[in-house]
Amino acid sequence: MLNFGRPSLPDEALRQLRCLLDDFFRLVGSVTTANPVAIRQMTDLKTKIEQDRASLWWPDIAQVELCIVEVLQDDEMRQRIGDWRRRMGQVFSAAVFAKYIADAPAIATAKPAVLRADLADCIRTVYYCYGAYAIAARSRARVGKTLFINGLAVIVVLALSTWIANHFVPSRLDLLLCIFGTAAMGVIGSVVSVQRRLQDPSIDGDPMYRYVQTTADRFGVAIVSPIFGAVFGLVIYALLVSKLLFNNLIGIANGVPSSPNDVALMLVFGFLAGFAEQLVPDALTRIAATALSTVGASAARTAPTAPIPPANGAGPAPSANQTADPTASGAGGRNGSANGVSNPVIARLARPPADATPEAKAQGQDPSLASESRPESLQQGVVTDANR
Repeated sequence: MLNFGRPSLPDEALRQLRCLLDDFFRLVGSVTTANPVAIRQMTDLKTKIEQDRASLWWPDIAQVELCIVEVLQDDEMRQRIGDWRRRMGQVFSAAVFAKYIADAPAIATAKPAVLRADLADCIRTVYYCYGAYAIAARSRARVGKTLFINGLAVIVVLALSTWIANHFVPSRLDLLLCIFGTAAMGVIGSVVSVQRRLQDPSIDGDPMYRYVQTTADRFGVAIVSPIFGAVFGLVIYALLVSKLLFNNLIGIANGVPSSPNDVALMLVFGFLAGFAEQLVPDALTRIAATALSTVGASAARTAPTAPIPPANGAGPAPSANQTADPTASGAGGRNGSANGVSNPVIARLARPPADATPEAKAQGQDPSLASESRPESLQQGVVTDANR
């Protein structure tokens, strides 16, 4: 069973601590100028191992290592620094370790004081990562456990909802089962996606920051994600059945997949809806952009035109329900002008702006209604109809 209580050193680390203490007192016996403060600290640690081992943690082992560094001879210290650098390479990612090595002092030529300080930094960093990563791992384990429980709870709620709905529409059990299966696969996809991110073992930054992330955002990670997975699964089912997404990819008959292969594809898309969290939002954004472009184009085509006023008493103005021909060369003139008096509405409809897109010119629209890519849309991650 997982232990989520107070962190403590494993038995292997306690044995390592005992060996390090023995090594320290052996080295102290061979030097004449031993630090009395360090000796007292190490003696207290030996007592704590026997009486209060639950209070020991990785920094206590680091303290023993640092005291040993202080009493090492220069040649012994140079031999040990290579091992500690290899341990740092195992703890950190390759990019972080390469950056450290690029600035590290050379073991063969650097001064002993510089190497001793670098060795002490290596020891502190390694044991800090041991302690911090252990705390972060415990936090991720708690969040993962909550995530699995909540995902299972959401699937149970979906199953109960399907069972209740079957009492009202018993003839459409096949439809209800397809909806339930797609939504449940969305929940599973979201759980797998979040769990993969939680279990990423690479250390590119401070491990304690990852602990803060998983602890502070536990509700959003472990509770909201499975709910979103179910919602995305339902939405992807509706998009596929309505042919708004991946038209003709899945055979649909009477609202349900036509064959076992189509059922499998529907379940795969349900999983992807929860796993790839931006799949459904991006699809909805594209559909909304297309709908807005269509509505704008329809409104521009059906907008009423203003009557052309009479010029110098040339005749009565057309009635409000008459449509002037903006291309006529008679009294109205070209581009909606009548003897030098232009009509802005007719001129706008008759002459597409110079900066309009090709489809806007073809329809005589304002360029703001065309489905072109705009910088503000790209900055917000909106994919318009022209980019599909």
